[in-house]
Amino acid sequence: MVPHPGVRRRPSPFLAAARDNREVAVMVATFDPPDDVRQVRMTGPARLEVKDVSRIRRIYERYIPAWSAEWAEHAASPDARLWSMSPDRGMAVAYPGLGNRPVFRWSNAADGPFSP
Repeated sequence: MVPHPGVRRRPSPFLAAARDNREVAVMVATFDPPDDVRQVRMTGPARLEVKDVSRIRRIYERYIPAWSAEWAEHAASPDARLWSMSPDRGMAVAYPGLGNRPVFRWSNAADGPFSP
């Protein structure tokens, strides 16, 4: 969507944080009770990534049912940006059967579930 020529667009706060390598908080959750209830919360520095339309498509295809002409146009748009974050600290939990389960927490990247 292109704003009216007299209207100034506010930049996305995530893109501004990524441009400045500031910290962001991200949460990813699935909620399909009672068997699939999961949540991961992470905090860490964000950064802008080199635009790669095939990478954007692989990411989007995880969450949208079908790649469409509209999604392709959006991904190829000069306004589309790709950003990432390095999860320095966070927590992860799963609640199968909606029962209480231990929470996995980490406070440095080396102890986290995403470290090599």
